[in-house]
Amino acid sequence: MNEEVFRLLNEFAGASVLTDTLFIFCGAYLGWVLIVGIGVFLFRERWSHPRILFFPKREHAREVGIVFFTALVVWLATQVLKDIFDVSRPFLVLDKVRVLLGADGTGSFPSGHASFFGALAFGLYFYHRRLAYFYGGAAVLIGVSRIVAGVHWPLDVVGGYMFGILVAYIIYVIVRKTGT
Repeated sequence: MNEEVFRLLNEFAGASVLTDTLFIFCGAYLGWVLIVGIGVFLFRERWSHPRILFFPKREHAREVGIVFFTALVVWLATQVLKDIFDVSRPFLVLDKVRVLLGADGTGSFPSGHASFFGALAFGLYFYHRRLAYFYGGAAVLIGVSRIVAGVHWPLDVVGGYMFGILVAYIIYVIVRKTGT
């Protein structure tokens, strides 16, 4: 089933220059936009006060720090999991895969992008729900785009989301219990 869903989604690659550009943007660059967006969120209330522009509200800085710490922990752990599971990327094992993004031959499972942005979105959910919904939708776009682009299996992305969400929840519970 993993291969069938992959093939179904990968058929969208190469359909048109417009859709390819969209999938490449979402799969490779949307994540950077999201990271910059966190910075904009942090400093948004300070733009009306130029003298204190460079100092975000303390609670926002703490919350975003926790969320980024979580996402970083998830990403690092994902790199270890890739070595443990050693799943080859689709373009290395299947014929006629349409590849839109460059990817190395390292492990495919779990998806680092899905793990990182899944953890980022879910971590934001505990502090800023509306922002988390937007980031969650963007995380789904990133994951689906990486499948369409031929660099991940559907289970890589789903596993990445599940891992990112699980770790984000565990870290949230730990932070809440310890009061740090």
